[in-house]
Amino acid sequence: MKSIPGRTHLHVSARQVPEKRRHHIAVKFSMLALMGVAVTMVNADETPKSKVPRICMTEYHGFRHHSLEQIRKRFDYYRKLGVDMIRIGVDWLDRKPMVSALKEYPFRIKLILPVMWLPREYREKYPDGAMIDEHGKADKHFGPWSPAFTETTYRTGRRHLQRVIRSGLSQRVEEVVVDLGPACEPIYPANWTLKRKGEEAFWCYSALAQKSFRETMQKKYSSIEKANDAWRLKGAQRFKDWESVTIPKPRTSWAKGPFWNDMLTWYRDSKRRMIINRIEQTQKLVKEFLRPGVKCIVYLPGHAYTQGDWNRAVREASGPPSIRLMMDNDWLMKEAVKRGCLLQYTGVENAYEVRNIVRKLKAMGSDAYKWMWGENAGLERCGRKPMHLAQVITENELRGIDYTWCNWIFEEDGVTPNKIFSEFAAAVKLIRQRDSEYRNGYPVNLH
Repeated sequence: MKSIPGRTHLHVSARQVPEKRRHHIAVKFSMLALMGVAVTMVNADETPKSKVPRICMTEYHGFRHHSLEQIRKRFDYYRKLGVDMIRIGVDWLDRKPMVSALKEYPFRIKLILPVMWLPREYREKYPDGAMIDEHGKADKHFGPWSPAFTETTYRTGRRHLQRVIRSGLSQRVEEVVVDLGPACEPIYPANWTLKRKGEEAFWCYSALAQKSFRETMQKKYSSIEKANDAWRLKGAQRFKDWESVTIPKPRTSWAKGPFWNDMLTWYRDSKRRMIINRIEQTQKLVKEFLRPGVKCIVYLPGHAYTQGDWNRAVREASGPPSIRLMMDNDWLMKEAVKRGCLLQYTGVENAYEVRNIVRKLKAMGSDAYKWMWGENAGLERCGRKPMHLAQVITENELRGIDYTWCNWIFEEDGVTPNKIFSEFAAAVKLIRQRDSEYRNGYPVNLH
């Protein structure tokens, strides 16, 4: 093993792939050709034309039990495909085979830094600190109204990054995902994160959330009489005092109109403040623990709510999923770009929304779309169509693909290529045609 000068944590093999294993790989690819699987590979021994990673593979959680030899086999295929970055969560550092494999191979790391899950000791200390929906269901993620939010998430982030340093992989980390909510996305808890079906919920029914709403309205209107008038409440509908002000369940008749507009504005702005807090905190942690030049990533979820969505929600005292989850993408893009973050759109199979995002960024005078990752939703119907993903990415001039998950191109053993493998190889080749645009590295305004 030899050490890279000036880097205390990174060690790479003098020969990343031993001759014996190179022969083994060649035999496997010959067998694939005999089986009729067309494989077009990137020559991994060539000097990359791009200094910026453009092909990222997200490890499948179902492969966490894999041995070092199994991971090596999978990583050998990654190299031949031209993968240059691996996305993992901090929890993967508990798997010694994965840590060992990452030290052996030259992949850069996109690190998910999860801090929004309520720790057990926090739940014991603050039993009322969780978000609650209109059905009385409590979520296990921090919400905008959770007490001790900043100090708890900062402490968790520090602990995770200390683990990264102990693993010996800190110098390999090039990008860090900012945790902004469930699945790290800047949304309120979605049904898919709760493994439930039905209409998406509003998450503003805890005592702390209701208290925050009352205080915000009191600052806005000063007197309860002015608030009642603004909300067009009459007779028994009118609140007697501020203590009696509560957010009712969606579709409550008297809440339609101005009251619901106030509620949605508060609901949105509460989330915005939390997002800014989390971005600034993550950038601070990255600067404190990781090498200079590491970038922070902000996820863009689903599709942005429109003014039409908002107007409908106010009119009905309800809201479509984009409002209930508060997919505030237009504002989020501006904030992320302003603060020097990379973007990652988590539904790149949706060509229509990708075009919308690119159009809006161009209207802002920003070329951030050229540095934006395109990630597919982690569903089989999306992951099994890598060429479609590549076409959306190239047609809209996005940076590259974060393929979620790696299992879509392998058989159940996680090491034997399946029929999707060759299509992914062709998708990589298509994306790589623009490598020369990224040969000079990241823009200087990113951090």
